[in-house]
Amino acid sequence: MFRLFSFSFVFIFGLSCFSQDTTIIHKRFFKTQQIAMGSLGAWSVGNLIVSPLLSNNIFKRGSFTTSGDYYHQMNFNWNIVNCAIAGLGYWSVCRRKKKSWNFSSLEKDKKKLTTSLAVNMGLDVVYIVSGILLNRAGHNSPLNSELKIGYGNSLMLQGGFLLVFDGFFLRKTIK
Repeated sequence: MFRLFSFSFVFIFGLSCFSQDTTIIHKRFFKTQQIAMGSLGAWSVGNLIVSPLLSNNIFKRGSFTTSGDYYHQMNFNWNIVNCAIAGLGYWSVCRRKKKSWNFSSLEKDKKKLTTSLAVNMGLDVVYIVSGILLNRAGHNSPLNSELKIGYGNSLMLQGGFLLVFDGFFLRKTIK
């Protein structure tokens, strides 16, 4: 009788501890995603505020004269998309974290997220390389040189930020 009681106690206590651990993992997984989407949103909003302030011509079509104007135009447009991604991502995370789950589904979600972040990091490198190539093309060709230089610089900045962002987020997700 004592053995049965001991076994039952250890078994139930073990399940309780495992359950608490998985709850903590669940909370941490979704909290990390919320922080990431909030950070991306903050970066985007910052760019959406700063770019028009630093370029007097950002809202005047056809009046761009410098690579700086094109740079700020690209930053502004790029971050409209980033802001939408961050907003929808945050909303999606809040919705998904309330759904029923188990450890297996959580691990599946984690695997999907790490794969997605790895693919995004590859795309970020493509953005940076495209920016470098566009910038070089602007320096080597008089045709639309200011546009190419401005857009190229913006692609390098945004791609570089996203590479660091995705790398940091991936590292936090793998933990």
